[in-house]
Amino acid sequence: EAHKVAESLRAALAEEHLGSCRNLQLRFFASIPAKSWVGGQLKTPCLKVQDGLEAGLQAWQRLWKARRPLYCGPGDPLWWHAPEQLQAAWSELREAYAEAWALAGCRAPDRIAARLKILEDQQNQR
Repeated sequence: EAHKVAESLRAALAEEHLGSCRNLQLRFFASIPAKSWVGGQLKTPCLKVQDGLEAGLQAWQRLWKARRPLYCGPGDPLWWHAPEQLQAAWSELREAYAEAWALAGCRAPDRIAARLKILEDQQNQR
């Protein structure tokens, strides 16, 4: 799926005679709902499309796969899912988020984990 998006973008640029992604200096980031765990959305680093479209799309796909099994309907997620399901999904999402930062070149995974822990603790105090 990520490959299809990248191909579609390149085809659209060529069709409109806009040149390459490099000429337009486009940027990309992914945002995934994580309100139950951190009070809001998780956003990947902003990547230049010319350098990181494939990596960014792969990160988005991985994050979405981690988040997708959970129903995002109205009300408390505990209405729809057992605590174990929510914890497993959060563990998977946390891992996918760290991978997204690593794909973007982040060399300090401890900082990402610490930031998630702070957000998680703040959400738990609410």
